[in-house]
Amino acid sequence: MVCGLSLKTKLSLVAALLMIFLSVLVTFYGDIMYCMDRLKVRRMIRQVSDMSVFKIRGIYAFPGRWPYKDEMIKLLDNMAKSGFNVILWYANEDGQRAYYKSKFYPYAPSAPRDVDPLKVLIEEAHRRGIKVWIWFSFMGYRDLVLRHPKWAAVYPNGTSVIDKPYRPWGADWYPLNPAHPEVQEFWEQAILELVENYDIDGINFQDDFGYIDSISYDYINKAMFEKLFGIGIMRWPEDVLPGGPLHKSWVEYKCRVITSFVKRLYRRVKSVKPNIVISLAVSSNLQWFRERGVDWVMLAREQCVDALTFMLYSDNTDWVVNETLRVMNIIKEVNPNVRVIPILGYELRDDPPSKWIEQAVALRKAGVEDIIVFWARGIDSIKGCWEAFGELFSSMRRSAQS
Repeated sequence: MVCGLSLKTKLSLVAALLMIFLSVLVTFYGDIMYCMDRLKVRRMIRQVSDMSVFKIRGIYAFPGRWPYKDEMIKLLDNMAKSGFNVILWYANEDGQRAYYKSKFYPYAPSAPRDVDPLKVLIEEAHRRGIKVWIWFSFMGYRDLVLRHPKWAAVYPNGTSVIDKPYRPWGADWYPLNPAHPEVQEFWEQAILELVENYDIDGINFQDDFGYIDSISYDYINKAMFEKLFGIGIMRWPEDVLPGGPLHKSWVEYKCRVITSFVKRLYRRVKSVKPNIVISLAVSSNLQWFRERGVDWVMLAREQCVDALTFMLYSDNTDWVVNETLRVMNIIKEVNPNVRVIPILGYELRDDPPSKWIEQAVALRKAGVEDIIVFWARGIDSIKGCWEAFGELFSSMRRSAQS
């Protein structure tokens, strides 16, 4: 019957059938790709099915995204079902607001008025076998620096962040001067408030101590620098800026200030709660971080932390693994008691679950025993990502128990 049709009709029929096929393909393309990705995930999981599960399986979470109990419960249920055992919860998001009842930070407008969200989180997390690490920012907020203008960090030209807020992501931030004794006391008391009033299991310090992007060129830092090295700065701050004759010493000074302070925090917190885990989020680029006053080699050597969490955000799995092994070898040489925990994610936010699992599997095959994922919202937005991690961890758990 088709044979009797004209060529034009046949071509029209073929075109129509092709359009139907393409329409069906487009309709089910997402499902097809999802199924293919699931098969890829399962093949990768088999590579580590005879290995023990990661000891720490953490995930970062922004409380601003989970302000109410039902959303918080949903997050914790997803974590428990997938096998994550540590939540790193941003308790004082960007140093601007507290998602707990605090004397030191303003209460978040989006947080519930009738309950303390941190207490609810801890109760619900512990009920599910999930430990709670507080993710803590050292950034200040506007009302704080207005009340204490001498606490505010200063740019090289003498301008205070009060007059020119630091704007890394478009929002106004107010770095504090980490060398100011009253600032250090403020931070210490704010952290002790959390340690003493809440049943937390750990603290993960953010890296925003104040020595960031050419900030904290004030006369307190100048005087302390001159005292430490026994020299006078002839041209301030030009001599200590990048390219100046004293810049290398200035970087060393900043690292000593932060290391001394973190060491003080470590001892103070441990005196209150000896078993709490104290960690710091860092970059694997040591030189860049030293410019910010954070020398993770020095911090590890002086036992200022129990763990260093390395932000290794890349879609290049080989780089993630190689960087992890490199920093692990460095830390092992200076202090084998400090854990190295890679943080993967963020740059994978547009990738399918298989890419996340690829990096986790590669890290475990390389001998890495702990892992943290950044972040809950990212996993939540990728279809099947929670389930993929659940398959990975449960497969390894069964193997470890058998």
